[in-house]
Amino acid sequence: MANADIHHDERRYGHTGYTLPKLIRLSFNLLVNYSALPLKAMGWLGMGVSLAAFVVGVTFLVRQNGDRASPRGVDQPGWCWCRSSAG
Repeated sequence: MANADIHHDERRYGHTGYTLPKLIRLSFNLLVNYSALPLKAMGWLGMGVSLAAFVVGVTFLVRQNGDRASPRGVDQPGWCWCRSSAG
């Protein structure tokens, strides 16, 4: 494998068809279509959201057993289930 120096002349007429939005779209497509990074990032994001939802659900269940789950300390049957499922 070897490298060769190439001299590029300036464009004699016209202008490029690549505008800034087209270049951004091309860069985005190259990143998304030829990389595993977006898939891995969405996987980690999904795992984080799932973990956070689990922690919130467990927190509400633990608080319900201590009669502190509902607002103003009033015991309301079903409040914990409604709150944890509404997320």
